[in-house]
Amino acid sequence: MLEINGKNLCEYCFSEIEENADKCPHCSSEKNNSKYPTALPEGTILAGRYVVGRVLGKGGFGITYLCYDTRENKTVAIKEYLPDHLTHRNTGETHVSTYSGETEEYFRTGAQKFFEEAKLVSNFNGNPNIISVYEFFYENNTTYFVMEYLDGVDLKTYIKQKGGKIPEGEALYIADKVIQALMIVHSTNILHRDISPDNIFICSDGKIKLIDFGAARQVMGEVSKSLSVVLKEGFAPIEQYQTRGKQGPWTDIYALGATLYYSLTGEVLDNAMTRMTDDSQMHLESVSPKLADIITKMLEIKKEDRYQNAFELSQAFSVFREEENDDDKDNDKEKNKVSLNGKI
Repeated sequence: MLEINGKNLCEYCFSEIEENADKCPHCSSEKNNSKYPTALPEGTILAGRYVVGRVLGKGGFGITYLCYDTRENKTVAIKEYLPDHLTHRNTGETHVSTYSGETEEYFRTGAQKFFEEAKLVSNFNGNPNIISVYEFFYENNTTYFVMEYLDGVDLKTYIKQKGGKIPEGEALYIADKVIQALMIVHSTNILHRDISPDNIFICSDGKIKLIDFGAARQVMGEVSKSLSVVLKEGFAPIEQYQTRGKQGPWTDIYALGATLYYSLTGEVLDNAMTRMTDDSQMHLESVSPKLADIITKMLEIKKEDRYQNAFELSQAFSVFREEENDDDKDNDKEKNKVSLNGKI
């Protein structure tokens, strides 16, 4: 139990608990290190104000923690740059160690890019479809950024909860929110580079948030010759596999198309390299023909054959919806909204 600003809080989830409670009734109270040996210990203080609680998630490039902001008296999420293949940290410690030589250079480059992109993403604070980033700092020989804490599940989990795929209306509602976010992001010459069901978040209040921009992941592919590029199989377009592939808004459009395909069919596409020689796997027979045409164009192998920007894609979806409404197929927009536990 922690006593912070006159409140008795669980040290793992920061729920208020009774003073002499033996166990928090809101969480499992499982220590971070029991599941994530390299995670920061609970109770670690970051930037002199953030108390580290439980781990929210871990990927190949970092760990995200639930933390408590002692100045603002609220929970936040903090992501720590901690690439598995470039760093190590002993259980129970806070300092991050890097391997020497080229590996250290890759780590420094990635950490700098991670920091810079956090600063750029913070410019979108207040946008309802992009996660807010409040602060970014260096500590423990690595980089951190502080984000709003989101209550809900990622799209991958949501689809699983819905039985493996979701109706067209819900998929389009989610895609529309992501497209709105991309129009803003791309207008400032920033690419997400890692759109997938893992990085689209369905909040418990029904809001859709684009999370986890892939800057650090991408820079590793650019500067490293000895390390393989880390990409999400089935969601990354061909140009992300190529050393000199030209990336642009069309890169995110392919990834969103692959996400739509997965949402509607429950299948992950073959990777783009395989699709160059054998594109027989894609099956959209269960999808409305006009929507299938849009998704097919989003997923063209050659970047010049795809929609070239989010505005162009948005227009295509608008025309599709107008035609669907003319056919009176489903005019009730409320039915298309996503819901968690019966809440809209």
